Amino acid sequence: MAIESIAKTLGTGSGIDISALVTQLVDAQYAMKNDALTKKADALTSKISTAAEVKSNLTEFASALASLTSGTSLSTQPTSSNTGILNVTGLTGAKLNGLSANLEVRQLAQSQVASTSPFVDGSAHDFGTGTLTLTFGTAT
Repeated sequence: MAIESIAKTLGTGSGIDISALVTQLVDAQYAMKNDALTKKADALTSKISTAAEVKSNLTEFASALASLTSGTSLSTQPTSSNTGILNVTGLTGAKLNGLSANLEVRQLAQSQVASTSPFVDGSAHDFGTGTLTLTFGTAT
């Protein structure tokens, strides 16, 4: 009688796959915990990757900044926004601390040539006395 009671309790002869049922119940019990742990692991992996990228960028910035420093002070260099028009450099040994300048180029100069027609006979000519005035724009 005791054996029949155990068999009925376990579902023997009922057609239920007890092994599969137990496996599914165990999987269901831990599925939510596994999903939560997987999500946490993915989030931590993402944070670690971001931290590594930030570290790399800071290292690159520190290296660039180190190339601008001399001793304990920042070495400043004059710069030009268009080196095709104006190139600026500091003199060797010059201290540029406190140097503040702006240069505005409003118009680039155009080359000019003034000439006369050749004299027909090729001889020297005396123009006499007087004043010769050359005017370039507003300067005389």
